[in-house]
Amino acid sequence: MQKKCSRCGKPIKEVGRLIKVSWLGFRAPLCSKCREEVKKKPKTRFSVSGLLNK
Repeated sequence: MQKKCSRCGKPIKEVGRLIKVSWLGFRAPLCSKCREEVKKKPKTRFSVSGLLNK
C-alpha cells in the first residue's frame, strides 16, 4: 500500500522522515515538494478543507 502526502494527496513511493505537522498535531508523511514548502514556512497553517477533499 502506498502512502499519500498528507497535504496534497500525491502518492509517495519513498516515505522519508515524518514531519511534525502543526495543523494535524502529529507527524505525517509529506511528499518532497510539500516538505520543502513546510521547511520554508514552518509557522504556516494549511487549510484543513484541502486535506479533506481527497
